[in-house]
Amino acid sequence: MFAAAKDWQEFLCLAVLACTGTRRNAASRLRWRDVDLEGGSMRVYEKGGKVATLTMSFELLAILRAAIQSDEVACRPDDYVIPNRRTASVRRAERTYKIVYETVKKVAERVGIEATAHALRRAFAVAFLRANPGGIESLQALMLHSRIDTTNIYLKALTREQRMEAVRDFSWSTTSEFLYQAPEAAQSQGKAHTGFEPVPPP
Repeated sequence: MFAAAKDWQEFLCLAVLACTGTRRNAASRLRWRDVDLEGGSMRVYEKGGKVATLTMSFELLAILRAAIQSDEVACRPDDYVIPNRRTASVRRAERTYKIVYETVKKVAERVGIEATAHALRRAFAVAFLRANPGGIESLQALMLHSRIDTTNIYLKALTREQRMEAVRDFSWSTTSEFLYQAPEAAQSQGKAHTGFEPVPPP
């Protein structure tokens, strides 16, 4: 999806979501005054009136610094980090998550997949746990979960993915009951080829 982003608006939207795991509403309301590029942190406004300061990755820091240096992104304190897709005739005090929803959907359609802001939040969580085994409490803090049980949902998703990886080495050719038989071998025996034919052990 990053490779499919056509401008800074789309790229920054994906970066904020995928590099922080923040919810779509908090991402849409993030302003440059909430970003501390020297300290490497950002202040987010989550549901329930919760305000929290999150540590940013070096990767996200580099992206934000590059955005500031470009001529395409307005970076005044009151400007949104994720720019508007078009110039608004009337600027509201706070915008909704619609900007994030529409941007993610647009980029996802461009690459032929279905994706949501929450899918990127989940992807961040799973990738973080994969890179930091045992870092469930750190993830809880980053995701702003009040209960560890909520964070454990992402751990279960990672565990499930890891368990399914075992199928990568699965092959009928390693069993005594089924061996791979080439299509021409099956045809020479007058059989319809299915790809994997039962071959009695010698």
